[in-house]
Amino acid sequence: MPLEHILETRKQKKELYANKMREESTRHFREFCELQTKENVWSLTNRLLKNVSPRRRPVTLNRGSTYTTDSQETVKALLDHFYPDDSPDTLTRHHELRSEMTDLPQSHDDPPFTQEEVLECLKQMSPKKAPGLDNFTSDICLQFETDYPRLLTDILNRLCPRSEVILDHAGRRVIKTMSKGCIQGSTCGPVLWNIILDELLDARLPAGFHIQAFADDVLLVVTAASVGELENAAN
Repeated sequence: MPLEHILETRKQKKELYANKMREESTRHFREFCELQTKENVWSLTNRLLKNVSPRRRPVTLNRGSTYTTDSQETVKALLDHFYPDDSPDTLTRHHELRSEMTDLPQSHDDPPFTQEEVLECLKQMSPKKAPGLDNFTSDICLQFETDYPRLLTDILNRLCPRSEVILDHAGRRVIKTMSKGCIQGSTCGPVLWNIILDELLDARLPAGFHIQAFADDVLLVVTAASVGELENAAN
């Protein structure tokens, strides 16, 4: 059988399969809708979710040899664990980097945001992304900016950048100021990641070693002739 005929037959069967899938999906969804009561098509799902008891978050937490005594102390222990404070470092290069942080750049401040910039940014944001603590999705913010452009723009220009993390747990909220690292999702995150990782990516490694970086992950690949040599080289 000629190759052209085989490819054409495959294309036709693929289109037939896709059409059948769409027809069956539509038919099953129509049957589902017809079985629902007059409330709405999601009444069954809502009733099931309503009857499920919410999982209670733990109020106490094992912290080494002791336990936290209340939910407030538990939230603080979680923040201290996942966002530890900066610690003194003996490396000369790290001391140099810390000292450079106090040197302010000799440049003018960035101009304030304009109404057009804020509106354009909100238009590019997907309303399907999870909102922040205020529960405002991007489409809500876009409508607010459309109705009150000057008000929202002034609010954004008055905001001061703060390196803080907020954790809500077991009915308590704790706010902690970051003293090291960069919170994921920050505007400067990719730039700071590049600055910090450049030194590692430029490091000269022995034969059999390779560093691969992708997004916010770094992988060290080590090759050797045996398991013993691999353990000695990697350690």
